[in-house]
Amino acid sequence: MDYKPHPYAELFPMMGQKELASLAKDIAENGQRDAIVLDEDDLILDGRNRLKACAMAEVEPWIESFRGGNKLAFVISKNMERRHLDDSQRALIAARIETAKHGAPEGNSRAAKTEMQNCISESQVTRAEAAEMMNVSPRLVASAHKVEESGADELRAAVASGEVSVSDAAAIVDQPKSVQKKAVKAKRDGKATTVKKAAAEIAPPAEPRKPKNGSAIDTTHCDKKIKKAIGEVMRGFDDRAKAVGGQGPFHKQCLDSITETSRLFNAWKDAKGKR
Repeated sequence: MDYKPHPYAELFPMMGQKELASLAKDIAENGQRDAIVLDEDDLILDGRNRLKACAMAEVEPWIESFRGGNKLAFVISKNMERRHLDDSQRALIAARIETAKHGAPEGNSRAAKTEMQNCISESQVTRAEAAEMMNVSPRLVASAHKVEESGADELRAAVASGEVSVSDAAAIVDQPKSVQKKAVKAKRDGKATTVKKAAAEIAPPAEPRKPKNGSAIDTTHCDKKIKKAIGEVMRGFDDRAKAVGGQGPFHKQCLDSITETSRLFNAWKDAKGKR
């Protein structure tokens, strides 16, 4: 039977070919150590890599049914205890958990994200909660959200695989997707140490827009000031939460508010020529 993954399982990246080959070799020699877990609809909650490795090793897979409880918590727990994910990879997963509450961002709509929205919408996971689940800061999740919202497929994949840090990726999401793709390739080929540096060499300087009176208007400086201000406000919220003894409902509402402000600002920037 061809089992499909549950949307929660797809939050986490698959192993690379070398890792899968190593797992298949281990299963062939020592057997399958952990069961593949299916939910009531026969969707894989845990064990996508093991199922693929079993097929590679020509071993009959050991499958069990989910015994109940919080599926999202189960998937996160299983992956966090076995997978060695860096902060950027975990932040990207947290952003996907948070984003699912609001639906897929425009331009990145995929069936998987729609399914994820249906799964998570009832739980109403906030950014602070998603950050806590994945053991990262809300600030890093904010950067990951930018990558999810505006990053090219190649850039998101590079963060998910651990090739590019989420902070580095967030620094170029305002660039055209063609530039983002070339920047990822340049870093992968060893031509640049970061995608930010690669993009700076690839992207041509933007020409200032001119109004009817002939004087040049360059919004770049304004955009940088606004982004900096949004970042400082978010840091201020985090610092105040620490000062008063921890995060609470007001802190979460403040973060949600500034996140919405950031989303609207990005939409304004994308709406070229509009006021």
